[in-house]
Amino acid sequence: MAEVVYNVAKARIASGATDLDTSTLKMLLLKTTASGAFNPDLLSVTQLKAVSGVVEADFTSYVRKTLTSVTVTQDDTNDRANVDSANVTWDPAGGATNNTPVAAVIYHDVDGTDANSRLVSYHDTNFGVTATNGSPYTVNIADFVRLT
Repeated sequence: MAEVVYNVAKARIASGATDLDTSTLKMLLLKTTASGAFNPDLLSVTQLKAVSGVVEADFTSYVRKTLTSVTVTQDDTNDRANVDSANVTWDPAGGATNNTPVAAVIYHDVDGTDANSRLVSYHDTNFGVTATNGSPYTVNIADFVRLT
């Protein structure tokens, strides 16, 4: 299992980027993946999708989703900063075409193109256990980035 914050996101945060709490953060789901998908050196969605074995989900009603209610909080108890958002749901998800998503990727959508969309984080913990079947499919988010 891998939970990775891509280096491009780390550099943007360190240089003072302020767009982690805007509506330009999106999530895509992968139906197949490979170890190269969580290489922290990847920059863009195009580079991610070029990794052999990485295939984006295509279940019925699948679209990339914009994250909502993004918050950045200082956590003095755990000595870190947390970036969180509302859970993401596809409703309906699947039915005619189904997938069993194996990972979620959060990225910064710059201009609607994969080449310019900068990767933020990769998550595969607790994926690969539930298939779409026409019912709602929800990704529960709890701090998609933690800076320590």
